[in-house]
Amino acid sequence: MSRDRSDAVRIGASVAGAALAAFGAAALSAQSDPEPAPAEAEALEIVVTGATPGSEIRVGGRRRAPRCVALEGDPLDEVDVSPAFTTGQARRQSAIVPIGTGELRFVRDREQVTGPTFWQRAGTGLDQYVFRAPTDGTPMCIGARWSHPEGWAQFRRITDSTPFEGKRIRFTAWAATGNARLVRFWLAAGNGTTVLHNGGNTNNQPWGGDNGWTPIMLEIGPVDEGADHISYGFLLYGQGSVWIHQPQLEIVTEEPAAARTGEFAVIGGADD
Repeated sequence: MSRDRSDAVRIGASVAGAALAAFGAAALSAQSDPEPAPAEAEALEIVVTGATPGSEIRVGGRRRAPRCVALEGDPLDEVDVSPAFTTGQARRQSAIVPIGTGELRFVRDREQVTGPTFWQRAGTGLDQYVFRAPTDGTPMCIGARWSHPEGWAQFRRITDSTPFEGKRIRFTAWAATGNARLVRFWLAAGNGTTVLHNGGNTNNQPWGGDNGWTPIMLEIGPVDEGADHISYGFLLYGQGSVWIHQPQLEIVTEEPAAARTGEFAVIGGADD
């Protein structure tokens, strides 16, 4: 599914456009062969530059993102993600998280809280995907290793909800896709793995295909006092790649946003 323009996805409030207008702009240009890159293609050049909001944003000369390439030396790539409980039809949702003194382990997903800076790899097919999460602020990505991967994969952060209790919170980012089957974004406040207190996502509007840098925003709240964690991130299901730049979680402070009670999500401009 290929799109020439960013689609707007709305959940609830019509004020999404005003809030999104305050969100800045960024662009990426990459010199990358559209064919699958070799695993050692660390020479991939990713340059982030400024752009005027609403301008035609192109990636590598076209409205699509390059293939995701792993980051050399990433310790999460050393974790074995192919134990028996993730193979065949019995794939179960799992995650790579630090255990005890910080040792990285591939474990069953229990919505483990790992703090505001650690990007968890999670899903039902981690062995089927490539991940990239630089620590220098350059774009991160998830990409399928082949055309028809099993399961899905996500990058997410799960952090203590205490600092956000009673407040509205917002997740913003820029996203670009290349031949992506399906990409989803979410922001939620929950308790354990079974109770959702607040939550917004883009599940009601499939997004994928080829897209240049597109603004993403989700807002929920006020965060319920019964929640014990905040989870936010993005997911790739199936072929292709998704790139994310400047993901940010923040407390909504401006008026009248701070007084709102609805939840909404926006992909692209609110007036598209």
